[in-house]
Amino acid sequence: MSSEKRRIDTINAIVTGSSIANEVECSLVLGEFNEVHRCARVSPDKRKHLLQVLHSTRALDSALSAFIRVNSLQVRTPSLGSYIYSLAHHSSNGLQTLSSAERARFQSEIVDKRNKFMHEAGAYPNQVQVVNRLLSEMQTCLTRVAAL
Repeated sequence: MSSEKRRIDTINAIVTGSSIANEVECSLVLGEFNEVHRCARVSPDKRKHLLQVLHSTRALDSALSAFIRVNSLQVRTPSLGSYIYSLAHHSSNGLQTLSSAERARFQSEIVDKRNKFMHEAGAYPNQVQVVNRLLSEMQTCLTRVAAL
């Protein structure tokens, strides 16, 4: 089994063990993360990596959106960056917050990278390590959010 597949399986385990496990979005999130592995046979590599970024960030976006809703948190606009901001700045009783350093890290390593690849013509993740790093950051993010 590839390291990428193991990471996707770990991320899926985090999602199914979280507060969104019983939400309708959960199966959609799992499906999007599974698409990351299914894209492995796409060529050329730059197209494969771009699809992997697309599917993984859609999954993370939906997972965080469901977590925000389940915990009755507020966001200014529904977006990945807004969800992460809300998780760091909410005042909900009984729910911890992400630290400022964590928020900045997830913004820089996930949101900003996703935005570059999704919004800049000609921008592609040029190596499998870029996708692996993004998945690693998503795993860390989901682990922290599930523990809030």
